[in-house]
Amino acid sequence: MNPVSVLVIEDSKADALLMRTILSGSSMPIEVTIVEDGESATSMLRNPEFEPDLIVTDLNLPGSSGDHFLIRYQRGDTPVVVFSSSKSPTDAARALELGASEFVEKPVTLDAFAEALWAVIRKWTAGRHGTRKGVLERR
Repeated sequence: MNPVSVLVIEDSKADALLMRTILSGSSMPIEVTIVEDGESATSMLRNPEFEPDLIVTDLNLPGSSGDHFLIRYQRGDTPVVVFSSSKSPTDAARALELGASEFVEKPVTLDAFAEALWAVIRKWTAGRHGTRKGVLERR
């Protein structure tokens, strides 16, 4: 079975490491690619051979914000989930207007963070590469 491919756009090294660690505990392979900004993500996505199953992006990024990434990125059926510490309903509404598939507020506790990330992965990768809803679970 092919791994599920997730592109994470996250400038916080701590959050990026936490996300990689959480996803490495999957019951099936997940290939995680992490970049620190929207420019790097856009550059990677120009390569037609790089086709992630899911993009998870922070909103507040250096240089090119998550909003700018959403404006520039308009590729088919790859879901883009904004996973942000912003509590602003305006930020959430704007992200959705710009094409985000979902806006998820990053929880501050470790367990809640992990559960929120797993919920995103399960919801948006179900059915890809032969996975079924509920198959992607933590070990």
